[in-house]
Amino acid sequence: MIGNLISKVFGSKHDRDIKKIQPIVDQINQAYQQFENFSDDELRNKTEDFKKQIESATQKVVEELKEFYDVIHSDTISTNGRDESG
Repeated sequence: MIGNLISKVFGSKHDRDIKKIQPIVDQINQAYQQFENFSDDELRNKTEDFKKQIESATQKVVEELKEFYDVIHSDTISTNGRDESG
């Protein structure tokens, strides 16, 4: 009885999940409409563009991780007074 009341007020888990992901589904559907009329060559070119964007973003993350490691490593050396990296 209380469970039914709570579901009516807040919605079921299923309803909340649907509400949460609906904006993502809408974005996917919008993107699909944009690409559905592309030729095979246009799709290949778009795929290459995506690959380049991913590669660029990945490289940026790698560079930031290296910088983060250097900062942590330097801080460890200055705190401990020795290099324990191997």
